[in-house]
Amino acid sequence: MIAAVARGAGSVDPSTTAAAPIPRDAPAWGPQEPGPFTCGRPIGYPTTERYDGFGLSPLTIEHPAGAPDGRPTAVATLTPSSPTGLNATEVYPVLLVLRDGIVVGGPVQAGARGPGRLLRSPTWGPGDQTVRDLAPAWLCGAVTWEQMWAHPGRYTPALVMTPPTTDGNRPGSRAIDASYPLLISTARLDARP
Repeated sequence: MIAAVARGAGSVDPSTTAAAPIPRDAPAWGPQEPGPFTCGRPIGYPTTERYDGFGLSPLTIEHPAGAPDGRPTAVATLTPSSPTGLNATEVYPVLLVLRDGIVVGGPVQAGARGPGRLLRSPTWGPGDQTVRDLAPAWLCGAVTWEQMWAHPGRYTPALVMTPPTTDGNRPGSRAIDASYPLLISTARLDARP
């Protein structure tokens, strides 16, 4: 299991991009820790399902046992083109929640520790890696998991990360752009495995 930990990467700063329209019934967004993803905005980086031999399997949503309105768990498999040990990435696997392409979950509440701060680098073993992450407890503004489960077709969990590299060099000096996009795997919240 790989804990989701994220931090900014490269020279792209999504906080400087123009805000996208917010869903009309969305609440005001609460304060959050600085990080690569911002409540009320789109992801802000180019994304792809495969890059340079690496890919994420389709996201599987595991419904919470015993708490039908609670946080689900999302699972995907990171697959290299051949068995190899992998180095760390810049944006560690992080689970966002999107509504109409806008981030409504995943950034970290101001004052909290979590994906907005680098805690550790994951240790990648050889071959496929399972990425399993519990959906965020703190959601942007007043959005709740109960509201999401009441309208699950409107919400899309998205697992995002920079692709690892196999050459032992960290990709930190490389900007996330169309030539080096984030890997992404998505599923609607109401998707069944």
